[in-house]
Amino acid sequence: MKRYKKKRIFSWTAVVIWMAVIFLLSAQTANQSGKLSGGIVRWLVALFYRGFNAFSVERQNEILSVWSLVIRKGAHFSEYAVLAILLSNAFRLMEKQTWVLPVIISAIYAVTDEVHQYFVPGRACRLLDMGMDTCGAIFGTALFALGIYLWNRRKKPTP
Repeated sequence: MKRYKKKRIFSWTAVVIWMAVIFLLSAQTANQSGKLSGGIVRWLVALFYRGFNAFSVERQNEILSVWSLVIRKGAHFSEYAVLAILLSNAFRLMEKQTWVLPVIISAIYAVTDEVHQYFVPGRACRLLDMGMDTCGAIFGTALFALGIYLWNRRKKPTP
């Protein structure tokens, strides 16, 4: 029983730590956040666009703009997919097979996160970001449920 209790404590600790990571990323000023995502965008552009510097300035700006949007919205989506997976696991270890609570908790946290960003210099509170966060949470919860389903199916012998 002790080992099971440790797993529960560890799983909820992981949820709290991930929420703190999201909070810290949201606490970055627009300049700090832009540098982080900009570095990722430059790396991707270098990886996928050989001869990028030979492109016209308009084409370069277009490429950078698209990749910046993909990275920034993808970050919202993936942060909350991970949060929902961690929440799903924590509830599973409490023997509560709920797929609704991880999404609801993640969505509520997304709202508080966007409100928090409103007070960070250069950042804003965006409804689109809350939507991306919630979509990520739905995806993460569904992915976790699928994983549990496949895991349980693998363990059962077929007749």
